[in-house]
Amino acid sequence: MRVARAVVWCRLHCLVVRPRGGGHDPAVVTPDPEAFAAAWLAAFNAHDLEAVLAHFADDVVFTTPVAARALPETGGVVRGKDALRRYWTLALERVPDLRFEIDGVYAGIDTLVLNYRNQAGGQVCEVLTFDGDLVREGHATYLGASAQPGHGPGSREEDLTLASYESAAERYLETSSPPGAAMVQYLDRFAGLVGAGHVLELGSGPGWDALHLEAQALQVTRSDATPAFLTRLRAAGHDARLLDMRTGDLGGPYDGVLANAVLLHLDRPQLETVLLRARRAVTDEGTLGFTVKEGDGAAWTTAKLDQPRHFTYWREAALRDVLTRAGWSVHRLDHIVGRHEPWLYVLARASAAAADNLPVDVSTGSGTSRFRHAGCETRS
Repeated sequence: MRVARAVVWCRLHCLVVRPRGGGHDPAVVTPDPEAFAAAWLAAFNAHDLEAVLAHFADDVVFTTPVAARALPETGGVVRGKDALRRYWTLALERVPDLRFEIDGVYAGIDTLVLNYRNQAGGQVCEVLTFDGDLVREGHATYLGASAQPGHGPGSREEDLTLASYESAAERYLETSSPPGAAMVQYLDRFAGLVGAGHVLELGSGPGWDALHLEAQALQVTRSDATPAFLTRLRAAGHDARLLDMRTGDLGGPYDGVLANAVLLHLDRPQLETVLLRARRAVTDEGTLGFTVKEGDGAAWTTAKLDQPRHFTYWREAALRDVLTRAGWSVHRLDHIVGRHEPWLYVLARASAAAADNLPVDVSTGSGTSRFRHAGCETRS
């Protein structure tokens, strides 16, 4: 650990120390900086939240801009150890490969600053103020305007959309219904291409589509990035994975991947990234099914949930180009008249000819997945 480097870095980027009142004795020193940092690091990298929380007071106050998105009701201020446990549990669920490396420790009278990098390479300074041996106040600060690396993967639009689904999950479930005639026909076509195989469903939500596919003798692995949906699925007796399709390990190989009304929340570069990841997760005869809204540009809406959700619209030509680059061959692409907006229903097959030319995945655990091929790099 390099204390001098941390002093310079944090002075430049993140540290503001204010005098503390309220009767706190300024002569009280922190725990041994190196020992505390080592214990904190070991606990976080082991994903042992109770060991992490053992360093924090029951009435701790912790601020982080990431919590403002993951738990909007907090406004970014997490109060009390129980609330902090809830926040960090959600963080580990959404970033299962979370890992830190400490660059340095900056020690004050009653304050330590941990300068570290997460598994995505994102630089963070965590400002911790102590009362005796326990942290009574903490502030997570991030290099630059973004608080995304390693804690809330992906763009602000996607994370806000996920937070909306989490906070309004019950409302969404109440307004959902089994698939209509057009969707039933689409799912039957998907099942016909897959055969009696194994399907990964991204964004299972209420679970209607998985039930329909299972009735066609398919094996379905349910997944979602919204814990509230997983709770409902598990309560109904289904196995379901917490999986952020942008960063999580998709597993496989599967015979098919289905993402109904899910990929429309991704921006254009990230859609291509996820399609590439899905291609690697299927067999050489694998099938892909997904639906997006038809149109131009992108937009926010509060319809249905009274919470903000972000959508990216697509045209057929652009979608076909992206699928080709990602190693898929379009089987059929249908224009569907929806209740409020038009949709594109896509069925594609893995392109064996393109398999050897797919870029190498060097994605990290953040929302910035990178694929390199022939000396070129594209970022989402």
